Amino acid sequence: AMYTKPVFTFSITGGPCAGKTTALAHLLHHQLDVFPGFHVDAVPEAATLYHKFGARLPFGQPRSRCGRITESGRNLLWEMLLNELKRSLETRTVNAALTNPQPSIILCDRGIFDSRAYLPTQRDWRLMLDLAGWDEDTLAARYDHVFHLRMCPHECYTNENNDARRETYEEAVALDNATWFAWHSSHANAHSLIGGADTDDSIGGKMKALTEAIQQHVAGTGSASAATGAGGAAGSVGVASAAGAAGTSVSPPTVKQHGWYLPPEAIIALADTVATSPDLSQIAPTAISIVRRVTQIDSTSPARRGFEASERHESAWRSASEIGSNSGLKHNMHRKGDTDCPLVF
Repeated sequence: AMYTKPVFTFSITGGPCAGKTTALAHLLHHQLDVFPGFHVDAVPEAATLYHKFGARLPFGQPRSRCGRITESGRNLLWEMLLNELKRSLETRTVNAALTNPQPSIILCDRGIFDSRAYLPTQRDWRLMLDLAGWDEDTLAARYDHVFHLRMCPHECYTNENNDARRETYEEAVALDNATWFAWHSSHANAHSLIGGADTDDSIGGKMKALTEAIQQHVAGTGSASAATGAGGAAGSVGVASAAGAAGTSVSPPTVKQHGWYLPPEAIIALADTVATSPDLSQIAPTAISIVRRVTQIDSTSPARRGFEASERHESAWRSASEIGSNSGLKHNMHRKGDTDCPLVF
């Protein structure tokens, strides 16, 4: 093996109805055949999980009664928490992979940088990073490669297979292009298009191309691909090779370490409260404080030694849990297992 028990983390992204969820299901179902010797796990899409918990959206909510937080400010706080949900789900999965004796492949249904495509401006993206105390380069290093699935043709587009999908086809096309650019600035040398010109653009063709691209990457024979840009029509995202020429070496995966995270249930409850509270004067500082505390804990070396208890982490968990306890969401917000450990749920 080229690496000592590597943990590869790949983001599978693209516009709405590109086949991301189908791709993940396909890879997981066939993992023993296509990735022999690897443990394979998937990180679900945060927005879909949020919807399944019965949480509500912030869009269209009135300005906070406290008079200091605008409608756009509410949306930005909510987007920060949605990305903390992504970060926590990814960290939980990496932690589990690090305890597995096999090398691991982690497949993420979208990733944090997708948010860049959904925020109104680049200034909003920067503001969100500042609110959470996140460093863009540190976030980028979480993903070893990004695979962008080309959007399906107009006649195949549907909202019926995803309750969280609300975009028209034209809006989906715009998001597809925006998503490409959202990732390309941070992953220009680790960004591949699956589907497109001169390729089999059927869902079966994309599954085959994606499987081969990941196989070559983990074998050290893949090639990071560059893109020529994106246009305004469906399928016009710049042509990029799904997998490079055999024999072209790639960098080892970034070294993964145990990290801190909050239970997803608590983050979802907190985001739901931010989305709907008529007065954000107290909840907004609490939400920002919780995310910043976890960011600070996760960035310190002692916290990466494992799962030992931390007073700061316990405090962050309790703050989120108190908000979630009366949320009325569909799922039980209480931790499972050892109630003395905030990392078990």
